[in-house]
Amino acid sequence: MNTPFTTKIWVLPGGRLPLKEDKNTQRIGDVGINLSVRAIVGIESPDEQRNRAVSYQRKTLFDFINTADEQIISSNIVWKNNSKNSDETHYILRPGQSVSLGLGVVVEIPQGYAWYVEPRSSTIKKFGRNCILSVLNANVPGDPGFRAEIWAELKNEGPGEFKIYRHAVLFQLVRHKIDDSLPDVVEKYSDLSTSERGVMSNGHTTEKQ
Repeated sequence: MNTPFTTKIWVLPGGRLPLKEDKNTQRIGDVGINLSVRAIVGIESPDEQRNRAVSYQRKTLFDFINTADEQIISSNIVWKNNSKNSDETHYILRPGQSVSLGLGVVVEIPQGYAWYVEPRSSTIKKFGRNCILSVLNANVPGDPGFRAEIWAELKNEGPGEFKIYRHAVLFQLVRHKIDDSLPDVVEKYSDLSTSERGVMSNGHTTEKQ
């Protein structure tokens, strides 16, 4: 009997995946898989992606231990206790700013599924009481063939600042079953079936008066 193909997750060096058995971060039966912050990462061009020193890892700008020589990134970093190994070292996301976060894992999902990075609402609510946070790529699907580090694009809508710590559990990986079959292309409008809604708004069915 063939073994069912399940989701596979590989954790990058410096990354961390909370275990389902850890009741402080995730419970058995949760829909999403918790993801934690590995590093602040950079947006790369296609050429930069092809020429990565490590093909699956995104360009690291700040891993909460070392930082790249970029003034914009450095101005947002707060070192604590003059130690690069302090758990209190953090990155400040100011109102109106957005940042790309490497989440330290590579996944392989079965055909017929897509993955999405969604906010972990309870954690973001806890840490973001002074501001509104948006995950800009929350609705962007990851397909089964993607084999690089998962990331999140986080924006602070204000009004307060938001502190990002190493291994902060802010996001979750959610898998959705999808129909990946190709659509049948028809030659004319009349080849489509009729419906009660017809040409009315696609957001609701208008009741006839």
